[in-house]
Amino acid sequence: MASTGVPQRLPAGKRRRFALLPTTRMGTWAVWLAVAHVVLVYSWSLLGRLGGVPGLILGLAAGVVALVAIIRRRERAATVFASVLPLLTVVGFVLAELLIGHA
Repeated sequence: MASTGVPQRLPAGKRRRFALLPTTRMGTWAVWLAVAHVVLVYSWSLLGRLGGVPGLILGLAAGVVALVAIIRRRERAATVFASVLPLLTVVGFVLAELLIGHA
């Protein structure tokens, strides 16, 4: 068996089902929106409302786009699944503020 240096594709039944990077355009959008959310929310103390409110909106958008990519486009990338986390944190933050309030 000679090695030609050309990577061989796996047969259809042996391919990995989960990739690391998104394979659809919608999945890519979800990942970049999640990255922008993280950047704006973590710079909240520097930017004030200028970074906080748009960061929360981007978190909602990233989560919704990620869910649509997962459900409708059958995206199975790990980074797209991770893009659902900003949605969960934003919803949790808003619910905590509404139910508990700010002391």
